[in-house]
Amino acid sequence: MMKLLRYSLCIAFIGLLAAGCDDFLNDNVDPNKKGEDQVTEAELLAPGIFYTARAQYNAAFGMCQYSQQLASYFTPGTDTHEEVQLTLAWSAIYLEALPDLNTLVAKAQDNGSPAYEGIGKILIATNLALATDQWGAVPFSMATLGEEDFTPSFDAQENLYPVIVSLLDESITLLNQNDTSGLIVEEDDLIFGGDLSKWIKTAYALKARYAIHLTEVDQNTAVTEALESITNSFDSNADDYQLV
Repeated sequence: MMKLLRYSLCIAFIGLLAAGCDDFLNDNVDPNKKGEDQVTEAELLAPGIFYTARAQYNAAFGMCQYSQQLASYFTPGTDTHEEVQLTLAWSAIYLEALPDLNTLVAKAQDNGSPAYEGIGKILIATNLALATDQWGAVPFSMATLGEEDFTPSFDAQENLYPVIVSLLDESITLLNQNDTSGLIVEEDDLIFGGDLSKWIKTAYALKARYAIHLTEVDQNTAVTEALESITNSFDSNADDYQLV
């Protein structure tokens, strides 16, 4: 009888501990971490730009070594034609840049800020183009859904290029609108410091660049669209689309 009583008390005690831990862990929220509903457009733009630049750098670094434009001190190295997966670029696009940028665009739409929405769409187009240029078919329409879909389907490249162009066209329209939201793009814009005219030039420059990519699909159309876009693009190196 005493053994049964001790056994029952042990079970009850363990149950109380488990319940206590569950309550503690559920309430253990990092006070320094904001939820998606708390972050602002300004807080999302800077990391969105940073991770977009990081993805470009990681892809370029890997491919420049493989093509032997850059060399490694180590053997074996990528420059000796070892297998290249560009995993750092993939992670920067899908785990960091696109989630922030999709949230940025959604918030800007809710708050009626065409400036933030337009910049966000240019950055999304930049990441999507980098992804499909490196890997061909990539996730996009079902990407960054988090727990809703951990295995998103892949979109064919021929379906993604029209999406890229559409994002850039939409951004040009948005950035030419009068922004009455009261949200001002300033130092959170790590590239142009809030100069929307330079973002418009960037959209046209990217339209020209991606049109050139399609010269083997439809050369006449590609060249015509590239020339039309480039006239509204950068005037000098002072307009460069780069994060220093």
